[in-house]
Amino acid sequence: MTALLRRVVELGVNHIDTAGFYPSFGRAGEQHGYESLDWANDAIRRALAPYPDDLVIATKVGPMEHGLARPDQLRRLVEDNLRQLGLERLELVYLRQTGLTSVAKHFGVLAELREAGLTRHLGLSNVRIEHLAQAQEIARTGTAWASGGSTTPCSQRVASKASRSCRSSP
Repeated sequence: MTALLRRVVELGVNHIDTAGFYPSFGRAGEQHGYESLDWANDAIRRALAPYPDDLVIATKVGPMEHGLARPDQLRRLVEDNLRQLGLERLELVYLRQTGLTSVAKHFGVLAELREAGLTRHLGLSNVRIEHLAQAQEIARTGTAWASGGSTTPCSQRVASKASRSCRSSP
């Protein structure tokens, strides 16, 4: 893994998307639970720290072992990612939501963390158009991933709306 990460950066890749909740995949028949979740962030830190100046590391927070994090748990998840990656500030943090009618409370916490300097940009993952509108009322959203993958009509509408919103923001 270390050689692969170093090689892709050597070849010009400057954006790595990760998450502290990615499970490890061991040998066939082994459990793939939440007991070894920080492996991806740890592998990135071991391979690439100190990080190149132009490398953007994006991470996602939200999912936990027993469901979606409550708003009051998000700070710890962001801090866990910072520690695991060996960073003082994250370049981009996505709220990865599952099943929320409104993302406002969760996204509001992430906006506070941005104001506190823990992240530079905010994004949304696995969202619907109404989630983007809710988030935009709270803070500028740099990116959004819609439910169902990047080629669905819904995701194209979310991406188009996000793009227009970001272009019109200072």
